[in-house]
Amino acid sequence: MIKLYAFPFIFLWMVFFGTQSNAQFTLSGEVRPRAELNNGQFVPLPDSVSPSFDVSQRTRLSFAYKAPKVEMRVAFQDIRNWGYSTQLGTNRFTLLYEGWGKINFSSKTGLIIGRQKMSYDNERVLGTVGWRQSGLTHDGLLFQFRDTSSNWSLDLGAVYHFPVDSTTVANYSFVPNHRTFQFFWLNKKWKKLNLSILGMNLAWQNFNNPKQMRFTLMGGFYLNYTTEKWRLEADAYFQGGKNRAGQDLSAYMAGVNVSYMPTDALGLNLGIDLLSGTDATSSNMNRNNDFSPFFGVNHRYYGHIDWFYVGNTTVRQGLFDAYLVLKYTVKNWNFRVAYHGFLSPNTLSTTVGRFQLLGQEIDLAFKYKIHKWVTLSGGYSHVFATENIQYYKPLNGNYTLSNNGWAWLMLTFKGDFLTVALGKK
Repeated sequence: MIKLYAFPFIFLWMVFFGTQSNAQFTLSGEVRPRAELNNGQFVPLPDSVSPSFDVSQRTRLSFAYKAPKVEMRVAFQDIRNWGYSTQLGTNRFTLLYEGWGKINFSSKTGLIIGRQKMSYDNERVLGTVGWRQSGLTHDGLLFQFRDTSSNWSLDLGAVYHFPVDSTTVANYSFVPNHRTFQFFWLNKKWKKLNLSILGMNLAWQNFNNPKQMRFTLMGGFYLNYTTEKWRLEADAYFQGGKNRAGQDLSAYMAGVNVSYMPTDALGLNLGIDLLSGTDATSSNMNRNNDFSPFFGVNHRYYGHIDWFYVGNTTVRQGLFDAYLVLKYTVKNWNFRVAYHGFLSPNTLSTTVGRFQLLGQEIDLAFKYKIHKWVTLSGGYSHVFATENIQYYKPLNGNYTLSNNGWAWLMLTFKGDFLTVALGKK
């Protein structure tokens, strides 16, 4: 069996002894430690529990080979919290982040096979989830069509997950992952307008009957219209079929935001998001209205303290989020201030009606570019919650609902160590 550490040397041998003309090899890496002080991230923190401090780290090493007919990329990563692994290295956390090959049939079409990133538009429902140290990649096939003359693009993708023992019909053990999904993405760009349509079919395995699949269908659009100082973005998606629990599903989400940049340094963004949920007074146990942004970058959209749609991509009561973002850039510094007002679009109980305030969040963040390869970033988020949050988050004990905060500081080293042109020019 080939050891993990042997793959980089095999890859280098393929590059230098089996190259096509006009090929290029790139070796790149990333080291990203992040310190976090948690006083209520993900869930409200009880008064009896002290804040926690932790440092996590992502370390990646990537090998890329690009030629006119063939492309390859292999990326390994090590994800760990400081101190979780012994100094002798007996605990191993290294895994394959990307491992794919691409065949270019022509200048317009190609097929990517293997573990790969799948990211589209504003990453509302399908993105790389780059904030998480592990990121998000998929095992599957991706056919691509790109016509730069007409600005049409088409992707057809299929992902399939096998049980450990693929010779029998067995449960896929990585709950709550999907067993398979297929999707298409169609995009057209004009001078100021960018429009995309995305459709997806996800299959969840019934753990009580491994031969039975439950299918969730999703479809929607994304558009943005950009002028010199203004930008309008809108997206909407609908979900139907069955959810992973086997209930009839009818759910939707819609969002719109407007950005204004009076100068190159200053930007203002105002928007709203609405994600459907199930009314608490509903007596139909076979029907569900909870929208799930399956593979979306939810940390970016629904508040940095991650009370909604992070960890669990379904929020039973849905969410209405009105937000205002201010951005300012000066030299190597970037600053961001965001306000979120969270409300429930559905009835929370027999005595609590719709559109009740759940809480308000303030997010502060900065980024400083120290070097071409080195960036320092950090921030602080604070939530002023109301009693209504108990319908979303379990509150067991005494809580100071206005005292939920989270601070972070991250240093990112990222760059290309080596770029070599191979073959004839």
